Amino acid sequence: MGKQQDTPAPPANVQRISVDRLSPDERQELEEQGRDLTGEFVDIELDQRRPPTDPTAPERAKAVEELESVIKQPAPAQQPSNQALAEISELQAENRRLQQELEKKPEHCPRCAWPTAMPVEHLPTDEDITNFLESVVSGEVFVKSYELYGGAVQVEFRTRLSCEMEAIKEHVMDVSGGVLTEEMLGLTDELVFLTSLKSVRLKDKNLSFASLADLLDQRKAAEDGGQQVKSVGVMLRERADRIPSQLRIPLRQMYVEFSAIVEHLMTKATDPKYWKGATA
Repeated sequence: MGKQQDTPAPPANVQRISVDRLSPDERQELEEQGRDLTGEFVDIELDQRRPPTDPTAPERAKAVEELESVIKQPAPAQQPSNQALAEISELQAENRRLQQELEKKPEHCPRCAWPTAMPVEHLPTDEDITNFLESVVSGEVFVKSYELYGGAVQVEFRTRLSCEMEAIKEHVMDVSGGVLTEEMLGLTDELVFLTSLKSVRLKDKNLSFASLADLLDQRKAAEDGGQQVKSVGVMLRERADRIPSQLRIPLRQMYVEFSAIVEHLMTKATDPKYWKGATA
C-alpha cells in the first residue's frame, strides 16, 4: 500500500470547511467567485464567510416586541362601585368606633381592681369563699389544704397575722440596710412562704409548724430573760430544714396558687354581690 500524501494545513486566516456543510447562500456566493466545489473541502478566508442567516429572525423579533409592549402596558384601573365605596366607608367608621372603645377600656376592673390584662389563673371555689368569709368575721387566719402526689401528701397553707408581716418587714430592712434590691424582694417572698406553711402530712409523719407569732412570743420571753435570741430569718429557715427537699418545689407551686386565691378574695371585699349567698 502506497503512502498517503499529506495535505498541507491552510493559512491562519483561512478556514477549511466541508463542502457538504455549506449553506445554499454560501455555495452560490462561492460559485459566483469561481471557487471549485467539486472536492470534499474548500478553503474560505474568514473575513469572506458571512454568518448564516435566520429567515425567521424578523418574525421572532416582532413577536418579542409585541409581547414586551403587552407586559409593560399597565392594566386599566378598575374604579370601585358606589356600593363598594359605601361598604368601605362603613367599615372605616366601625374601625374608628372600636378603636375609641379600646382606648376607653380601663386597665383595672372597676369592682375588684384586678388588672384586666392579667388572666385569672386560679379562682376560689364556693367552699373557699365561705371559709374565707368565716375567717374574716371571726378574726382568724384563712386555711386551705392541697393534695400532692395523688393524695399521698397533704399540705395546709394559712394567711399571716399583721404582727408576722411586720416582723418580716423589719428583718428584711435590717438585713438590706433599708435598700430593697431584687435579692431582698426574693428574701421577703421566701420568708412569707415559710410563714404561710401550717402543716405537711405524709404517710407516716405529720410536720406541724408553729406560727411565727408564737415564735415571736417565745423570742420576746427569752430576750427579756437575758438570753441570746435568733433572728426571724433563722427561726423560719429552721422550719424549712424539716421539709424534704423533693417537696420544696411542689410546695412553692401550691403556695403561688394559694396566694392568688387569697389576693382575689381580698380584692372582692367591697363587692357585696360577690358574697351574696355565702354563710358565715
